[in-house]
Amino acid sequence: MKERNSSVEIFRILAMFLVCVVHWNGWFVPMPDYFSADYSAASIGQILLESISVPCVNMFLIISGYYGVKLKARSLVNLFLLILSVSLPFYIVNSVWHQTFDVKSFLRCFLVFTHYGYFVQCYVMLLFLSPVINVAIERYGKRLLPWVLLFWLIEFMMGFVWTDADRLGINNGYSLIHFILMYFLARMLYLYRDFILRINKVSWLWGFVLCTIIISLMYVWIGKERAYSYANPFVIVSAFCLFIPFLHYSFYNKGINWIAKRTFTVYVIQISMPVIGLLSSLDAYLLNNHSYVIYLLLSLIVLLILYGGSIVYDYIRSLITDSITHYILEKKLIRMFDNLFSL
Repeated sequence: MKERNSSVEIFRILAMFLVCVVHWNGWFVPMPDYFSADYSAASIGQILLESISVPCVNMFLIISGYYGVKLKARSLVNLFLLILSVSLPFYIVNSVWHQTFDVKSFLRCFLVFTHYGYFVQCYVMLLFLSPVINVAIERYGKRLLPWVLLFWLIEFMMGFVWTDADRLGINNGYSLIHFILMYFLARMLYLYRDFILRINKVSWLWGFVLCTIIISLMYVWIGKERAYSYANPFVIVSAFCLFIPFLHYSFYNKGINWIAKRTFTVYVIQISMPVIGLLSSLDAYLLNNHSYVIYLLLSLIVLLILYGGSIVYDYIRSLITDSITHYILEKKLIRMFDNLFSL
C-alpha cells in the first residue's frame, strides 16, 4: 500500500486544528452578526482569527477530492465505530452528570450517520455518490472544468448573492451540494496539478493572506453570515491557496501520519456534550478575566490539550474497535458490498 505524503498529512493536522480555532473563536464565544465598530484588540483579533481559520472545512474536502474517495465497507465501518465510541460513552457521562438520561436519546447515539452533525451526514452521502462521480471524472477528465466552474458560479449566485434560494439547500456550505462542488474542484486541481505546481508556492501563500484580508473586510461590510460562509468564494480560494504549497513537498514520517489519521476524533469529541459545554464556559471565562494576549496564550494551551487528549483517546479507542472492525469485514455480506460498488 502506498504511504500517504506526510506533507499533506501535516495539512490535515493543521485543518483540524483550525476547526478547533474556528469553533473556539467564533462559536463558543459568539461573534456578533455584524461589526459593531468595536476596535478593541479582542474584537479585531477575533475577526482575524476567524478569517484565518474559516477555510478549515474546505481544507478537509480538498484533501478528499484531490486524492479521491471510494465507497468501501471499511470506511463506513471505521467511521461508524469511531463516532459511536465517542457519542455513546460521552452521552452516558453527560446524562449522569446532568441527570437527564433518556432511552430515546441513548438509542439515537447508534444512529451516527443521521444524527451526528452535518459534516458526517454530508460526507457519508458523498461516499455513496463517489462511485458515480469518479466514473464521470475518469470518463470526461479535464473537459469537466467549464461545467465545474459553472457549478461554482451557480452556488455563489444562489447561495451567496441571492438569499431566497433555500430550496436548493446550499445553506452557506453546510450542504451536500457544497461537498460535491468542493470534491469536483479538488479533482480538477489534481488533473491540472502539473500546471498549477509551476506557480511559486510563495505566490499561493500571498493569495491566502489576500483572501484573509478580504474575508475580514467582508465581515465589517456585510456581516458574519456571508463573510464566514463556507460557500464564500474567497473562503474556498483561501483553502486552495493554503493547500497547494504543501504539494510542493513530498516525504514520509510515520509519527506525522499516525497523528493525522486520528484527527477526525478531535472533531467528534469537540462537538460532543459535555465537552462542548465545558469549552464554551472556559472560553468565556478566559476572555472575560484576562487580557487578550494572555487569553490567546491560554486558548492555545487549551486547544493543544484538547487536540492531544483526543488523539490519545482515539488510540485507546482503536485498540478496542480494530478487532471488531476486522471481524465485521471478514463477513461475506461485507465483501459482497465492496464487490457491488467497485465501479
